[in-house]
Amino acid sequence: MTFKQIEYALELAGTLSFRAAAERCYISQPAFSRQIQTLEEEIGVSLFERTGKGVRLTAAGELFCQEMRQISRQANTVITRVKNYGGKHQGILRIGPPDYFTKDLLRKIVEPLLEQYPNLLVEFPPFHGHDRVDRFLKNQLDVIFFPARAFEGIPGICYKIYKKSCIYCVVNKDDELAEKKQICAMDLSGKQVYINSGKVLEELAQEQDRLLATIPIQSVLCETYPEAELWISMKKGVALVPGFCHNDDDSLVWIPYEGAPTIDYAIAWHEEDHREELEALVRQVCSVYEMLAEEPGRII
Repeated sequence: MTFKQIEYALELAGTLSFRAAAERCYISQPAFSRQIQTLEEEIGVSLFERTGKGVRLTAAGELFCQEMRQISRQANTVITRVKNYGGKHQGILRIGPPDYFTKDLLRKIVEPLLEQYPNLLVEFPPFHGHDRVDRFLKNQLDVIFFPARAFEGIPGICYKIYKKSCIYCVVNKDDELAEKKQICAMDLSGKQVYINSGKVLEELAQEQDRLLATIPIQSVLCETYPEAELWISMKKGVALVPGFCHNDDDSLVWIPYEGAPTIDYAIAWHEEDHREELEALVRQVCSVYEMLAEEPGRII
């Protein structure tokens, strides 16, 4: 079985016409038919049922094409990456940024790096949440941004704390609390408060538990921070949210939550990776956040 045969089968599944599929693959119809027949003989099942009006997929053919579409996409991605790596690029850096990185912030970090190392290929594999840590530990990412607690005591991993993120109470701009400079637990008495029920940072979980145990609130479970922020934007309650989740939604007001601990956020890499490009990235991240921390009212 060859990639060409797979390509032909997927084209035939899309057109359900030997003539049309052969034309789109720039091959004669007899040669196209022979390739499909050879493929079916090799795997031992009929993928297509010939009819008087054309062709239709068998049950086996539907399964084959469904799975092969995914494999074909993955193969094309690998080929593209290999071409990039083998062309002008002399190195590759796979970065797992936080889910809440803005494009502007990512640009401030990456653009100077690429100016310094124009032959470096930077990739952002589509891994999210805690899956990024698993992928990083399996060497599928070179660099990851995540709360520092996740890397404590793990051999072979280096990390540098680049920011301390506070916990904020997020309220709608029309909420009576929006005028406050700081919010304490008592301010939330009687309020509808969204409690994150997903994978929560330990510091935030402690604050949520303390709030539930001591203050009469109307707690509503939600899976993610964006879900809570969506409801708050529609004037439905408030939530405690780490500062690194901050977005530019002007319907929300982020107010420091009194007494809450800060969350150390770190950039981590593999101990054996001594590339100067990586060291430059770490320096750039720390530099960018040092400047951000100096901006009045900046939420990080």
